[in-house]
Amino acid sequence: MLRVVHLSKTPLAGSPIRIVNALNRHTSVKARLINLNPLAYGARTFEEDLLWDTDREACLEVIRSADIVHLHHAFDVLQPLGGIDLRTKQLVRQHHSCPVNQRGERLPDEAAFDAADVPRLVIPNCAERYFPAARVVPNIVPLHDAAYCPVVRNDEFVRVAYSPSFLHSAWGPPPSLVRWDTKGRPEIERLLRAAVHHDARISPLIITNVAHRECLRLKQASDVAIDDLVTGGFHLNSFEALAMGLPTFCFLDGRSTEMLRQLTGAADLPFVNLRLEEALDPLLHLAKNRDLREEIGRASRDWMLEYYDDAKMASHYVQAYVDLLEDPSRLRVRRFDPMQRKVHWDTVLKFDLAWSSRGCFAKPDDGEVEDSRTFPRVVLFGASTGGARAMDQCSGRSRVVCFVDSDPSKQGTLYCGVPVCRPEAILGVEFDYVIIASVYSADMLRQLQQLAIPARRIRIWSAGQSPIDATTDS
Repeated sequence: MLRVVHLSKTPLAGSPIRIVNALNRHTSVKARLINLNPLAYGARTFEEDLLWDTDREACLEVIRSADIVHLHHAFDVLQPLGGIDLRTKQLVRQHHSCPVNQRGERLPDEAAFDAADVPRLVIPNCAERYFPAARVVPNIVPLHDAAYCPVVRNDEFVRVAYSPSFLHSAWGPPPSLVRWDTKGRPEIERLLRAAVHHDARISPLIITNVAHRECLRLKQASDVAIDDLVTGGFHLNSFEALAMGLPTFCFLDGRSTEMLRQLTGAADLPFVNLRLEEALDPLLHLAKNRDLREEIGRASRDWMLEYYDDAKMASHYVQAYVDLLEDPSRLRVRRFDPMQRKVHWDTVLKFDLAWSSRGCFAKPDDGEVEDSRTFPRVVLFGASTGGARAMDQCSGRSRVVCFVDSDPSKQGTLYCGVPVCRPEAILGVEFDYVIIASVYSADMLRQLQQLAIPARRIRIWSAGQSPIDATTDS
């Protein structure tokens, strides 16, 4: 019997515990999970197994007896854990998210972990494209658990469930975070308000800060689910809703679609695959057509049973463990070469640029009063250190739609996760202010004047100021 202990620093949206449960239920692997911080999300708690703080001796015993230690976060394997040298164990690391922030910097814990020569696994959402030498494995949901099964929904309202994990706007994660750290909550709330305006039977259900079991109960009683219409990735939330037989709105970009097809072998995917800006009319149509909603829901559940059965998904992990023990190099096979410019374009860059470009032209619906969550749109002049600092200062008060820079080598690239354009491109962008963030402010101001940008829309920023509050006299 193979013994595998999973180590996690947070609940990770319940991903590790569901993998562990599936291994124990459907395979001969004996799996345990140790979570170092089960309350990392506050009231958003998940099912747990062993807790590091309260079950210390049991935790140490399962680590000592394990054949494999499966890491879900970047643990410092050079430092003993509870007196145990993890390097004496066969290690594997699973990645669940993007390791690079919008400045192009590797996140600190990931940078430290890179020095460890540990075979890697990665889930096929946004994370996969950043780990070319990691084997792709699935997240798992227990399809036959009663909490994940369809229920009869019989009343006059059309409940639309949405459970965001982040507060950031669609194009508003600060530069220190990754661009995927959003589900566009303000924009989705605006979409739902518009839907209610058109059809009073629509009843939005925004689920936040509740235990996972309660979240599942509320979602299960809904008629439609919305996951992520912004980033191009997908989440466990989608698979939960699909298992429940709900039409599930989620935008998957080309890379996410390709990887999920490869993993499952399915030619077609069950998502209502639409971007945020495309979703209103389809949502209204489904609200009015119950028979169509139910038909899509049944097809969603059927797809999960055929292509995403939890026993089948657990077998991916069993094979990874066998390969790890027999020949770890099998888990280091490079699936693509990110150093080739065309490959990088096809796997990462074109999707990042498309996401940023959508932000350039995003604006509230005409006639809607903007609230504190709808920030001024700014263009930053100067894709340099000063621009990055100004962008940090903008976080929480405005939305950076693009940089402009006179350097041709920077134009057409990303800086801090945002497109860099020619100064003339300002004329085709929806913006409220142009913020000059460079020591060459006099030259930049002249360029803006030549483009006939009104002085009231120009700000010259210096360190310590709020960019919006700066003036052309700074």
